[in-house]
Amino acid sequence: MTCKLFPPELIRQITANFFDRNRTPPQLMEPEEKKRLVSQSVLIAGEFRRLQKYDFSWPTDTEDEASIERLRPKKDLLIRLDSDLLPSINEQCSRLAGLLRDPPDLGEDPASIFKIISEIQANLHRTLPQTIQTLNELFPKKIPKPDNETNDQQFNEFKTYRLYHLNDSIRTALNKHLKSLFSEFLQVIIDFKWGDETYPCLIREAGFKINWSIESAIRISRASELMFIWTFWKYRTCEFNEELEELLNQMGPMRLLDGQNKALLTPPAVKLGTSLVPVFKLSRLFFNKLCREGGMKKEVRLFTDMSSSQWHFLDESIEDIHASIFVLKCSIQEADEVNPVETSSTINEELQILTEIFQSYHSLIDLHILPNLFPDSLEPPSQVYIKNWLVNWTTSFSKATHNAIQASISFQSSAISS
Repeated sequence: MTCKLFPPELIRQITANFFDRNRTPPQLMEPEEKKRLVSQSVLIAGEFRRLQKYDFSWPTDTEDEASIERLRPKKDLLIRLDSDLLPSINEQCSRLAGLLRDPPDLGEDPASIFKIISEIQANLHRTLPQTIQTLNELFPKKIPKPDNETNDQQFNEFKTYRLYHLNDSIRTALNKHLKSLFSEFLQVIIDFKWGDETYPCLIREAGFKINWSIESAIRISRASELMFIWTFWKYRTCEFNEELEELLNQMGPMRLLDGQNKALLTPPAVKLGTSLVPVFKLSRLFFNKLCREGGMKKEVRLFTDMSSSQWHFLDESIEDIHASIFVLKCSIQEADEVNPVETSSTINEELQILTEIFQSYHSLIDLHILPNLFPDSLEPPSQVYIKNWLVNWTTSFSKATHNAIQASISFQSSAISS
């Protein structure tokens, strides 16, 4: 059972019931010792409240967008951020989240734990304001959205796409998870102060999320552009697998098990759905193949000749592809309940969207990805192989969409004639 599935209060109750049976009673303390520790807990709680006030959000008076040309001389700030400040925050928060790792909780040895907490708080009071200051110096104005940036091909690590997502990952994700960690630790301290049991489940989860968000920010700052592309392609292809599985389930007896359907699909609807299976599989294959080829390369160039708008297109368009596949799946799921003319029209429209997106993808891959993945001077056979594979894939996809369109026309005609 993971912490993130339930509300915080329910988690504390479940954890309490689970651990109370095997909990070793804390050692009895003298009244003076207890009083001293309670006083110390008040100070520590106050420091957590102070830490919660550090805010990575944009200053309220920030409205204008930054000129990327003016950011390029600030490379030293970027290096300080991803090589010094962010790793330091990660280390301190990991220590903090790991203090209460096991059922022997804060009440078992509060004195030593309080000492470590105070040290970590002092370090964070130094590092967090330095990080905020560096972030605001590096990005004194808002970063423009990357979708309209067409002239930053030569900016390398200062391309708008990279800076936009780096800034957002810190100001949004990291900011949120830091506040969560400090809030949960504050609750533990308050519980200790009032003599209640303390349970660290949510503290550990917040620590994991901080670690993930910082590592993500560092990857954004340092990773090659191709690694960005492989990452979001791999993430989305998992969703393609799910949509294909659900489509196949809709066309068989599994359809009756989801509780929303009272009858199996009619044979014409199944035939229509079957025509879409190759489209789903080829869409998945397109990204799986390129990800496998990219994953086999141990070293790739850090930067491509793509602009941020092209980079953004590769990122956003795979979401559009998934959205079209989702609509196609739903069209089959509801094929016997919706006007067949509407079903046919929707399917044809989404197939056209997929065709146009993949055509644009093919162009960008030829121009920017393959030359970086397989430089002509080093691996010409590999580049020729992938280009030939893409041509064959395009032919297969064109046939699959043509067959699906014909099936939708047949579905509409058979429904009208009956």
